Amino acid sequence: MTLLAFNSPQDQPVSIRIISPSEGQRLTLDSIIEVEVSLNEGEEIDEVEVFLDDSSLEARSSPPFRFSIAKLSSDSVHRIRAIVRTKSGRRAVDTLVLKSSDAAGFAVRVDLVTLYVSITDVDGSYVRGLAKEDIQISENGAPQEISFFSSEVTPLTLALLMDVSSSMIGERIVRAQAAAVDLIGTLIKNEDQAMVLGFDHRLLMYQPLTNDVNKLERAIRLTGPNGGTALYDAVAGTAHKLFDLKGKRALIVLSDGDDTDSNFSFDEVLNYLQKTSVIVYSVGLQTLTVAQTRAEQTKETIRQLSSLAEITGGQGYFPSFISHLPGIYAAIGKDLNSQYTIAYYPSNKVRDGKWRSISVRIKGNPNVVVRHRKGYYASP
Repeated sequence: MTLLAFNSPQDQPVSIRIISPSEGQRLTLDSIIEVEVSLNEGEEIDEVEVFLDDSSLEARSSPPFRFSIAKLSSDSVHRIRAIVRTKSGRRAVDTLVLKSSDAAGFAVRVDLVTLYVSITDVDGSYVRGLAKEDIQISENGAPQEISFFSSEVTPLTLALLMDVSSSMIGERIVRAQAAAVDLIGTLIKNEDQAMVLGFDHRLLMYQPLTNDVNKLERAIRLTGPNGGTALYDAVAGTAHKLFDLKGKRALIVLSDGDDTDSNFSFDEVLNYLQKTSVIVYSVGLQTLTVAQTRAEQTKETIRQLSSLAEITGGQGYFPSFISHLPGIYAAIGKDLNSQYTIAYYPSNKVRDGKWRSISVRIKGNPNVVVRHRKGYYASP
């Protein structure tokens, strides 16, 4: 299976990357945290600040951006967060989760499994205020010990993928654009980032990753209908763009038609998504008011879009009218901002490449609905 690849101009004014310690090392008092900042011409650094477990280490306005650790808590897992702010008001963030060690310089592969978990009651209201002790995680039926738990909103990296095939012409594309602009305006804050893509028979990049809401909204307005519908190629290509990024990654895909032009099969896309940890929210504008043969194909598309979302911990939405789109996007935004972040180190250390199913339960409350990705491949 060959993934789609395409080039796009780099239009992100500022970026930051933690280059030391590297993923897989254990954190000690002797560790040096080093970050690298990239700026576009015309941008100037205001400050670079590094946090260790939510405590600020230091803020600096010029390189070298190397930070020493004066104190390390007894926690087994630590989170490093590096933020750069520019004089024009832009910012970027990078995060890294590491295990601690009493032995300086000891390195080990970190197999931390991270879940973003949505929990609702029977009325559909989000259940807040849970503690680490309320959660029970199993992997292939075996109980797991939670290493990290947070109910705080996690910074988001979002890909908005819009159908721009010829069937979206007229009022559909106009309303879809308006709803997407509202979504970006309410969802992308501070450390969040997003990219805007479209698809007809190709995958199109309208705006690379940025936290500039104005650029994202302009990109959404540029989308225009033309061509066929390569839905599954587009989902695979967009997930590939998110694959190497850190943190919480979500893909919202809007489509009003059945796939007509993809090289990827549905099963190939489903399998790939299971390896990316990307949360998918699918919004299908398909209707069943056509000839029965077409309706059967549309029913299958709806089933497939639902499966892509369910396996990743997202949700599928299938409104009868495009006027429902703003409410759906608002619901997706609320879901992303209501998730618990939970992580654990699997008790099974064998990297055998096999699928491992994950179950999350709330102790003493079997009636709640819990959504999260259904498992992962223990890749060698």
